[in-house]
Amino acid sequence: MGIKISVIIPVYNAEKFIGYCLDSVLSQNYNNYEIIAVDDGSTDNSPGILDEYAKNNSQIRVFHKENGGVSSARNLAIKNISGDYVCFLDSDNAIPQGTLSVYAKEAETNKVDIVQGYMDVLRIEEKDNYIPLKLNYNPDETKIVNTAELCTTGRYKLNVTGKLYRADIIKKYSFPENTWDEDVFFNGLLFCDENINNAAIVNYSTYLNLVVLTSLTHSFDANQYFKKYKTLQKLLVYVNEHSDNDKIKLHYLTFVADRMGKYKYTIIQKGGYDKEKKKYIRNAQRKVLPVFLKNKNIPLKTRLFRTFVCLGNIYAILICLHDPSLLKKALHGELPDLNF
Repeated sequence: MGIKISVIIPVYNAEKFIGYCLDSVLSQNYNNYEIIAVDDGSTDNSPGILDEYAKNNSQIRVFHKENGGVSSARNLAIKNISGDYVCFLDSDNAIPQGTLSVYAKEAETNKVDIVQGYMDVLRIEEKDNYIPLKLNYNPDETKIVNTAELCTTGRYKLNVTGKLYRADIIKKYSFPENTWDEDVFFNGLLFCDENINNAAIVNYSTYLNLVVLTSLTHSFDANQYFKKYKTLQKLLVYVNEHSDNDKIKLHYLTFVADRMGKYKYTIIQKGGYDKEKKKYIRNAQRKVLPVFLKNKNIPLKTRLFRTFVCLGNIYAILICLHDPSLLKKALHGELPDLNF
């Protein structure tokens, strides 16, 4: 029968996509799974669609709640899973055929804590013509790596989708609510857990990310970037205090420093660097910068460079050095626009 996989799907106003999403799971050639779909206070027809699917399929369990964001929906789902392993699926995305069977085979054969596959990206209007980039699964091509090797590989993404996780470890944590970059924070918690030791990287497409160009991720304002900044500042402090692995710590310290600098720069660029944000960011920098400067496991040049990047203002200078045509605009206070 194999391991049981819990597929967690948070749903909010996804009536146009949720059927496609659910069908991608129901059509899998692996049967020992459950779908935990959480309606996060949708105001469209999503609740009715979910209930209709659940009525016709006993493997689907639906929960309805007041709107609280994707993190609160995932947290509710985690409390109700019964599987041995967990994967996360967004309601406007899908999983390619064979994904669950590949996940199960790798988890059972190699006894790993995480399985990581390829993530395909496609514009939503092209979904009906989708052909996975990696179709031919060959277990001999699977790479078994430790967690430090996983989080530093180019294949690894800091979001939680496109992966399979051990359920007993997932249950120990929760996503931060009412913020942004919750995936990055959640994975940071996991990589500090001493019970996560290894992962399987498979040469197979296990996730389809359908891009909606009008979605919220393309229209963040300064306040949302400020929430992102605060989330990453907390993550950096947590990883520095709780991780015993120097490679994981170095990866997160450098990644977070870079993102914090970008976010501060973008807040300024969007005209939202008010007194409240300025005070918070300055206090955060006083806490964060010593983490780099005192960490002797990080090369001195890297420590100094990441410290300057984390300050944010230097980020504009680095961009202008990369593209000299922007220097004149920067000198006149016209910061170049960035798309993150």
